[in-house]
Amino acid sequence: EEEEEEEEIVRKAPSPMPIPKPKPIAFRSPRKYVWFPSDLTTDKEVERYFEPFDVAHRPIRGTIGERFLRTLILRQLPHHDVDKKSCRGLAKEHYNEFDKFVEMKVTNHSDCGSVIVLDEPRKCFHCSEFLDPGDMCVTTELVQDETGDNAIFHRDTCFKCEVCDEPFAELLCFYVPKDDALVCSRDYNNALKPRCKGCDESIFDEEYSSADGANFHTDHFACVQCDSLLHDQQYILVNTNPCCINCYEETFASVCEGCKEMITVEDKKITDGKKNGKCWHDQCFVCSECHQPLRGRVCIPREGHLYCREDYQLKFKLMKRKSVRKKPTSTRQSVAKTPVAEDIWSMAQTF
Repeated sequence: EEEEEEEEIVRKAPSPMPIPKPKPIAFRSPRKYVWFPSDLTTDKEVERYFEPFDVAHRPIRGTIGERFLRTLILRQLPHHDVDKKSCRGLAKEHYNEFDKFVEMKVTNHSDCGSVIVLDEPRKCFHCSEFLDPGDMCVTTELVQDETGDNAIFHRDTCFKCEVCDEPFAELLCFYVPKDDALVCSRDYNNALKPRCKGCDESIFDEEYSSADGANFHTDHFACVQCDSLLHDQQYILVNTNPCCINCYEETFASVCEGCKEMITVEDKKITDGKKNGKCWHDQCFVCSECHQPLRGRVCIPREGHLYCREDYQLKFKLMKRKSVRKKPTSTRQSVAKTPVAEDIWSMAQTF
């Protein structure tokens, strides 16, 4: 009985308290940054990576740095460059060519930069300055340096597109063999295919329109106002956008200060050189007195009229002016002088 009582006491004895395990330190960087390199696994590494970056370029949530990154992604990585379903100007007969182009781009000529810490001095591929052992940098297998190793770059200033000079969005870079250039996704497409200014998509058609350094799908080369096609038609650029003659004259044409009539595309126009300034027909830009052309001559505006230098002096030289100077002490009367040449020139410059 005593043994049974002892066993019951042992069974009823409380078990020892378990030793609490230390809580793992939370990885806070995903909550702070909208993006950071996947090579980094601790908050300390992430903070060290972004330390040399300008504050406006650190993708911290809710800051200008987040907006900068999102704008960079939209500009460098548009959906229509890799997804034919997002294309408006791609014809169905070019779907296969588009798929092969994207496959070549992604499989053979793309890479995501890797963050490494150097164990020996090495030269930056972009600026040729040396980085010391222990420095953090970015490397890519798309480019090799003079020693045959994968090139390295300063992570904040040198790992950027060779065409647009912008940092690679999320370290995504592409290599163009024919140009031996490391570029962003947009400039990779631009190097191999013309880009339509109308829809911002790469052009896979053999025939397309070109105007003033810009390319268009044939169906997208249209007036910015009425959308009428401009193929084999006259047009005028308005803020770098093509505009047909009719829309230009109805919406953007200037009005002559002389005759108050519209200045058409075929008319010669003279302006005062100011933004949104006054304009004249060539035949209306004349002196109000002698009616001689003022092109290439000194012209002086006064009371809404233009005068040549000679007629201005003849018309206004007798006008009396109140002198702000003291009267002379001598008995001789002071004679009012006509405006000197410098005064006339200053008037002409403010016109």
